[in-house]
Amino acid sequence: MQISRVEIDAGSLASLPDPGAREFVLPPNGFAFGGFVVVCQGQVRAFVNLCPHARRPLNFSPDVFLDRNRPEIICTGHGARFNADNGICVSGPCIGQRLTALDVRVRNDTLLVSWDSSAVAGARNRP
Repeated sequence: MQISRVEIDAGSLASLPDPGAREFVLPPNGFAFGGFVVVCQGQVRAFVNLCPHARRPLNFSPDVFLDRNRPEIICTGHGARFNADNGICVSGPCIGQRLTALDVRVRNDTLLVSWDSSAVAGARNRP
């Protein structure tokens, strides 16, 4: 399998509240797969939008990933909660498992998310 590096523009950092999140589509190998950026307590992170337990997207509504009262990402399918800083599940059926992190950087207020095709494929194929 050939590994390729992909980078996309995930929008403006200034347009994203803190705390806040935004979805984007990952287009590796010609098929769409979701990801999201999250800003929480001044930190920017990006993850593949796939629950490690249920193997489904974390959100039902666009851009809705965060608990309003705590810096946690929530799987709306079964209530698992993930630390927004590192993606580790802290509550629910997948405690200790983690979301697949993607690289994110800010350049001139633009959120640039990048990943290796193997990272996204690995997220899909984890047990």
